Amino acid sequence: MLRSYEQQDLLHSIRSPGGRRQDPAGAVERVGLIQQLCAAGLPSRIVREVLPFAGSGEVSPRLLELLGPNVTAWIGRWRTCDSA
Repeated sequence: MLRSYEQQDLLHSIRSPGGRRQDPAGAVERVGLIQQLCAAGLPSRIVREVLPFAGSGEVSPRLLELLGPNVTAWIGRWRTCDSA
């Protein structure tokens, strides 16, 4: 799964000289958030653009634009995933 997230540019890690993955601080939380957003039905291309807004707690006009007309449904599903 982590490799898939890296390929989709959702997660970034560095590699040791031996090729082992070294995830940055906060990677576990980021993976959890990616999983929640995907479970809410957001496609990975939207998840990639929404992630920078996730930590701010603000709903900016750009975020609403990214989410488009399905924003209400996605937020509802996201909240359901988050509480599970």
